[in-house]
Order: sequence, then C-alpha cells, then structure tokens
Amino acid sequence: NTKIRHYMYFCFPNWTGGLYVTPTIAGSRSGAVIAATWASLVSLGYNGLQQRALDIHHTANVLARRISQEIPQLSLLGASFDENGVPTVDAMIVCFTTAVATINVYTLNDLLVKKGWSLNALQYPPCLHLCCTVRTLPESVQNKFISDLKDAVSLAHSSNDGGHGSAAIYGMASSMPAGPVSDIMCCYTDIQLEVPL
Repeated sequence: NTKIRHYMYFCFPNWTGGLYVTPTIAGSRSGAVIAATWASLVSLGYNGLQQRALDIHHTANVLARRISQEIPQLSLLGASFDENGVPTVDAMIVCFTTAVATINVYTLNDLLVKKGWSLNALQYPPCLHLCCTVRTLPESVQNKFISDLKDAVSLAHSSNDGGHGSAAIYGMASSMPAGPVSDIMCCYTDIQLEVPL
C-alpha cells in the first residue's frame, strides 16, 4: 500500500542541504555503508585507515586552495582563511558558491554532471560541495576536476540557463511550501522503489 508506505519515508524539503528524501528513517546510514566501513578498517588496519583520512583531508585543502586562487568566480563556504588569504577546510568537504550573479550554481552543477562529476547541490545558501574520497587523491584527478570546474564556470557564465535541470528543481522547490514538495518527493521515492513485474 503506497499510502501506508509513505509513513516510512523520511522527507525533509527544507534541509539546508537541499531536497532530502530516503525510503527509511535511517536515511543514508544503510547497513551496506556500515559493512563497507568495517571491511575497510579490517583490511587497512587502524593506521592505514588513519593515513587515508589524513590524505583525504590534505586533498580537500589542496582543492580548496586551488578553487580560491584559480577560479575567482567562485567563493568557498565553510573554510577558514589565514592572514595571507589561504583557505583551510576542517573536513573532507569542499563547499563553494558563485561569487558573481551571472552564474547559476545549479547550472554549474548540471554542467559538471555532464563531465562525469557527482557533487552535492545544496539550497540554503545555493551552493555545491565535493566530498573528497580516496578516488580524489591522485593529482591527475584533482587537476581534471579543477580543469572541468573552470570549463563549467565559463559555460555557466555564458549560458544563463536558470530554467532547466537542477536549477529549475531547486528554484521551484524554494518557492513552494514544504507540504507539496514532500508529496512530490514521496512520489519520486515510490518510482525509485518500483519493481517491474
């Protein structure tokens, strides 16, 4: 029964991170993620896991510095800046928004998706964040991300495409009350859970 199943869903349309819906109260903390974390700890050992965490944190800081220094159309969020203007992030997340009104951050996200990147779009304030992982450690990956981000900024600046893709979704969602948005999110989750017969 779809109506009863909706009571199991967790919908939070006003989350600062964006439209958030999961099919269970546990959210994104599924058993698979817990099992993978345990397997990583067993495989790498405490010291290996700690070294990976340090490497990931270093990579996040390298990317934050490069975005700050190489892409003036973007502005970092959640970073601290020293007296020389060098940013530092405290976690593995690099969060940024546009520093110029002519670039829609969600259009920027759509362009990055087309280049194969998966960033998280957030809505209060409109911004994107990259979660650095072991896959972002190689310098070649970091260089590719910065290059693709520069290209996307240039394209977004010239496109002014605020009416399509995630730009349209976030624009519409921020202008509606939470009730109808929650209903739409439940319908979306229903479709995701459908099993073809």
